[in-house]
Parts: sequence; structure tokens; C-alpha cells
Amino acid sequence: GQPPPPQLQAAQRPLQQPVQEQQQQQHAVPQHQHQQTEAQQQGMEQQQQQGVDQQQQPPADSGQATEQQLLSKLTDFQRLLLLRVCRLELFTSAVQHYITTQLGPSYLEPPSTSLAEIYLDSSPYTPIVFVLAPGADALADLARFAAAEHGRAVGRGLQVVSMGRGQGPVAEALVNVAKKSGNWICLQNCHLAKSWMPRLAELVEDLEKSAKSPDTEQQLHPSFRLWLTSTPADCFPQLVLQKGIRIALEPPRGLKPVLAHSYVSLQEGYLAACNGSGRGLEWQRLVFAAAFLHAVIRERRQYGPLGWTIPYHFSDSDLSCALQHIQAVVQDPGQSLGAQRGSHRASMLGAVGLGHATSSTGTVAPSSNDTHRSAWDSMRYIVGEINYGGHVMDVNDRRLLRVIVQQHLQPGVLEQANGEGKQCKAASSVNCNNREAASNDTYQP
Repeated sequence: GQPPPPQLQAAQRPLQQPVQEQQQQQHAVPQHQHQQTEAQQQGMEQQQQQGVDQQQQPPADSGQATEQQLLSKLTDFQRLLLLRVCRLELFTSAVQHYITTQLGPSYLEPPSTSLAEIYLDSSPYTPIVFVLAPGADALADLARFAAAEHGRAVGRGLQVVSMGRGQGPVAEALVNVAKKSGNWICLQNCHLAKSWMPRLAELVEDLEKSAKSPDTEQQLHPSFRLWLTSTPADCFPQLVLQKGIRIALEPPRGLKPVLAHSYVSLQEGYLAACNGSGRGLEWQRLVFAAAFLHAVIRERRQYGPLGWTIPYHFSDSDLSCALQHIQAVVQDPGQSLGAQRGSHRASMLGAVGLGHATSSTGTVAPSSNDTHRSAWDSMRYIVGEINYGGHVMDVNDRRLLRVIVQQHLQPGVLEQANGEGKQCKAASSVNCNNREAASNDTYQP
């Protein structure tokens, strides 16, 4: 139990110190390694978190850059296929742009049909067939050509028969008489007389036989012509199409082509028809307003239900009837078209009975704007409610039509003509939300 002597303790100290240092080193190594392991784990966690953040928050321009790279690799035709699948409403305008860039703009413009050239190629033995598209009107062009080139008018040298039930015998009788007299016969809407179409084929065969017959009595008058109009229908005889001269009439598309077509269809000197009454400038501006109104009403069909609830087929005859009534109002000296300041507002107040003043005798005296209102209201009613309104069946469409007509046929179209220097707002202020919404969806190459 006694402690070792001091000499032995001094001898044992050198042996214990290496053992204790070795034990301390063994304990120190795991602690250092543990610190390195924790640092590595923290670094790996930071890298993983940065990777997750990069996945969750991609760069703002990465999607656009990727889309642009994909589109840059596609050809124009492949873009058409992509639009055909994803954006069908832009496919038509995209095809038009493709045709314009690849072939040229001339392939989108319908070829002009000259009746004078067609007439020179025709003969009394070959009928002339107009194949009509919806909205096309062949009778107006034919009547204009007959009057300008040959001095014929409807009912005088040009006989027109609207085909339908019971009109077949009438048409046949007129054709037999015109063979000898040299009149022109126009059979409109032959597709409506389905049961009479076989007889029409026989009449065309008789015309060809008359050309080959040596009998002079069977020969036809050299001025005789047979004009036929029909829509594409299965009931129309193929023989008539093979024997005759076929003309496909399609209405122009777009505001500018429709407006240009309306002016080309006018007879020579038509714009100077009211110069004798001293209202030549007013008449010319009203013609432009009516033509622009016609173009707007027709082109709304391009936007489907956004343009009109029901697709209506407005034709050039609607514009012709509207211009006839407008011309009658302009040539009437009793009708005043003065574009006085506030006259448009007065016409609106007149509907609620605020446009009259009371005279000293107690009777209601007409105000100075009564004649303006009667003239403009008459034009708006005939054009909007009868000419174009006769086609419209939906209540909302009729309301929209009234607004469009009100914006185009108003005293503002004559302000610049009367020297006030104001721009006409009627032709450019068609504030239709549906049309603006539809016009935004246009193809941008």
C-alpha cells in the first residue's frame, strides 16, 4: 500500500508521457475528421438547394429564347401546319401571307371579268353561264353593260326571268321569241327550277342544232344571247356547262377591294349626276359614305359570330338601291342637307319630341332643323331598315345595323364640303367592340 519510491516514479514518467500523447492524438483525429465531414455535408446541402432554386426559378428570357429558337428552325410551310393545329382563326390570313411571299400578291386578287370581252367570244348558239358565289350579283353588271354598250335596258331588249316554280314555260316562250327578235334573255337563279333543268338542257341542244342546220328559218338572230345565272348545284345540267361560256363571279374581300369594286361598278358620269342641282359635292361625299357603309356591313361576315350573329349575304344590289334613294333625296330641292352645328344631336332629340318650338299663336312651329332631320331620317330608314335591314333577322344584329348606319349617314359627312374644315368622322368611327376584338387576332409573320 505504500507508494513507490521517488526513483521508480521518475523512471515511470517517461514511459507514461508517450502513451498519454498517443491517446490524445487518437482522440484529436476523429474530432478533426468530424469537422471536415460536417463542412462537406453543409456544402452538399447548399449545392442541392441552389439546384432546386434554379429549377424552381428559371431565367425570365429562357422560355422566349427557346420558343424563338424553335420557330427559327421551322420553315414557312411548317408554321402553317402549326397554326392549322393551334390557331385555326389565324390560318386563313397566314395562308394569304404565305401565298403573297411565295407567289406574289397577284394570286390573291380575283381576275377582273370584262363582259365586253366575254361578249366578243360568245355567239347566239352558246349560252353564257354565271356561276355565282354568295354575295355576288350578275344582273347589275349585265344591265350596266347592256345599257352602256348596246343600248338595252331591262324590259327593253333585255328580258329577265327569275326562275322558280311555274316560271319554266314563261322562260321557254321568251327564249323562242328572242331567237328571232334578237333580244337578250337572262334566266336568274336557275338552280331554283330543279324540275325544269332537263328542259333547259334540251333548249341548249336545240341552239347547237340550229347552228348546224342549213335551213335559214332555223337560223338564230345574230344579236340573240342567252344569259344564265346559278349557284353551284348538282341539279344544274352538265351539258349546259360544257356547251356554254362559264364565268365564276366572286365578291371582293376586304374594305379596300369592296370599296374599289363599288366605284368601278358606277356608270360613267354617275358622280356628276347632281351637278345640275348645285349639290354635286354633297352627292359625291354621300356616295363615298354609302359605299364605305356597304363595305363595312359586308366585311363583318369575316369575323363570324363576332361580326353578325347570322351570316347575311349582302350584294351590290343593296348598294344600288341605297344610292337610288340617296340620289332622290339630294336632287329634291325641298330636302335640306345642311350640316349645321348640333343638327345630329337635334335629330336624336327629335325622337323624344324636343325638337319643336311653340309659336305666339300657341301652335307647334317646326324648328330650323326639322327639314334636316326629315332628310337624314328618311335616308337612314330606307337604307338601314329596308335595303339592308330586310336581310337582318336577329334583334341584336338589327340594333347594330342601326348604329352603323347612324354613324355613316349623318350631317358630319358634309362638314368638310361646307367649308368647316373638319374631317368626316362617319367613315372612320365605327366603334364596334366586337370588330376591334376580332381585328386584334391577325396573323403576324
